[in-house]
Amino acid sequence: MADFVVQHCGPELGIVDLVPWTLFFDGSSCGVGSGIGIVVVSPQGATFEFSFSIEASATNNQAEYQAILKGIRLLQVIRADAVDVFGDSMLVIN
Repeated sequence: MADFVVQHCGPELGIVDLVPWTLFFDGSSCGVGSGIGIVVVSPQGATFEFSFSIEASATNNQAEYQAILKGIRLLQVIRADAVDVFGDSMLVIN
């Protein structure tokens, strides 16, 4: 352990670069129904895609909100410690 610390210590290594998970989300609502889509990318680059139907009476903003919540909950289950979030709803992201 001491050798590892000595070999990986120095001014150029003062910060550990944490590679985050990436979450892409989208939600949609129309007269026929509503749904959400989620794509999660691991720090190693593995991609996981999910889609879910939600209640038909949801608005587009509600669908977007449910999509980001579902994505965050999925990442909580796997204990992701850093996440970059991307979506097309600035209302939901902010």
